[in-house]
Amino acid sequence: MNKIDFSKYKFRASSLSKIMGNKMKGELSLTAQSYLKTIWIKQVYGRERDISNKYMDKGNYAELTDSLDIVSDHYEKLILSKDLNSENLSNDYLTGTPDLLSIADRVVDIKSSWDIFTFSEADGSNKDYKWQLWAYMSLTGRKKADLAYCLSNSAVWQIENEHKRKMYNFKHLEGAEEYEELSQYWESFFEKNMMFDDIEMKKRIKVFSFDFEEDLIEKVEERVQECRQYLNGIKAL
Repeated sequence: MNKIDFSKYKFRASSLSKIMGNKMKGELSLTAQSYLKTIWIKQVYGRERDISNKYMDKGNYAELTDSLDIVSDHYEKLILSKDLNSENLSNDYLTGTPDLLSIADRVVDIKSSWDIFTFSEADGSNKDYKWQLWAYMSLTGRKKADLAYCLSNSAVWQIENEHKRKMYNFKHLEGAEEYEELSQYWESFFEKNMMFDDIEMKKRIKVFSFDFEEDLIEKVEERVQECRQYLNGIKAL
């Protein structure tokens, strides 16, 4: 067991919403407390949860491929994978790696929707993303940020994985004629629902813009200090 001093611990931009929820009877919210315990366990015992999933895999892939083409078309500026920011920024309270810093005076964060249905539901109201963008603006000193949802193509291997998962349900029919018919149907289904080249590129992006809110600086700094105190107060599992 490692003895850790959390007095200067910096919170990731992507996790800021987890600690910024409303307090509960003067205490940190249950969400914040639960999240802080996962930080404590990681720092003290070196264990962490596997949070990866197929949606994150889609985002990681698309961010380097199709989403860049869509974002380039929207901003009318060629953006290549090498133009994505890879530098982890930090100040006294926060740390994070914004996606794109090469668009004029703003931060751009790219989100690749899983399918056309999740894309249609994107409306810019996601509190997690709002706090993340605020953190990025705080880290860069920029006063504007864009949240860019892209309806991006999936990788071939992702389509194949979805097809395999579906066909596993029909494993008992393997070898029968209807199995092959089902396989062809679902293969076509996933190709149609995970590839979007037939849709005009300008219709495959939604951009929501946000301004930096100066009045949140003190609130965030105070909450970070409270979270540091909470972390230092944890003595055992």
